[in-house]
Amino acid sequence: MASGTRRRSALASWLVRLVGSAAFLSSAWPADAALRHGDLLVIANGAIEQVDPTNGQVTDFSPRTGSGTNLLSSPRDIASDPEGEIFVVDAGRLLRIDPATGAQQEVRAFNPQFLQDYPLDLGTSPWGVTTSPVAPSGLDGRDVFVGSHGALYRVTRNAFFGTGATLFATFQSGWENYEGQSVSLEDAGGGDVYAWVGTYGGILAGGASTLGSLFTDGSATILGTRVVGGVDYVSRVFGAFCTDAPQLNGVYAFAYNAVISGDLMSDFSYGGDLSCPGPIAASADGDFPLYVTDRGQTPNRIVKVTGPQGPQTSIVATMPGSQVIVGLAVYAPEPGAVARAVAACVVLAARGVRRRAARAQSKLVR
Repeated sequence: MASGTRRRSALASWLVRLVGSAAFLSSAWPADAALRHGDLLVIANGAIEQVDPTNGQVTDFSPRTGSGTNLLSSPRDIASDPEGEIFVVDAGRLLRIDPATGAQQEVRAFNPQFLQDYPLDLGTSPWGVTTSPVAPSGLDGRDVFVGSHGALYRVTRNAFFGTGATLFATFQSGWENYEGQSVSLEDAGGGDVYAWVGTYGGILAGGASTLGSLFTDGSATILGTRVVGGVDYVSRVFGAFCTDAPQLNGVYAFAYNAVISGDLMSDFSYGGDLSCPGPIAASADGDFPLYVTDRGQTPNRIVKVTGPQGPQTSIVATMPGSQVIVGLAVYAPEPGAVARAVAACVVLAARGVRRRAARAQSKLVR
């Protein structure tokens, strides 16, 4: 009897996880969400701020009154996916933020076969986070990619196989110690992704296994000491460069097929009035306008860049006091994606319930 009770208790715990997962996804785009489509999520001074790009209003998002325990200690980057989920990399952990309440939850490795969880293995000193552009199929959520020291990790979440992290790619030899700043992904087709990583030395790119440099020694002399504080792929690659040559600071757009002899050639550059651009994010409607953080100004500011023809810049918001911006994302959930994610989670939960119940009953009969 005691054994059966333990099995039923374990089953109940597993069901709670499935129901909780479905509930979280269903709340990812609530009608009364504090966040609005197109709002900016900004990490500054150890917290997440919400910025209205239409009027520059800055409000506390997480932590805030009613958001529960504050798990943030040193957040480095933030991302939002089409399902409305929000992820933050912080102190070696991956956190998920409820868009309605600002509540924080650690994403942990979980094995449903053994009904136990443990910290994700995200390598050493994680610094960046982004979500896969490939729509999930039968998964609880999209894959999440976390940039770490000299590497990129892939976090998968599946109702049957659990949640776990695996090594996706490493920086090519000689670039291991170039600290990463930002990461973005491109849909490479067939379920594969192509990664773009901004570092203290330039841009790395590649698929699974190795991320190689897109700059030769020749281009290094052109841009000097370059910090790619932000990189984003939409229809092309955008990189925010802060160099030791102020006249070259700005945002560069790169042609996808212009990688020649190791050089990634720029289509155009703009934002020359940016003193030291950092994190960058495309708008909710496509690549333009782009939102760029300018960290060379005190206080830090968020700048909107329009283009590509005759690109212009305008200040969207100025952060209060001396807040330093370290992460930027655009909240742009897609209703269809949210609905599909919730439906998939419910179906998987139902299937899992039946299978687990059948197994538990079979063991009790024995």
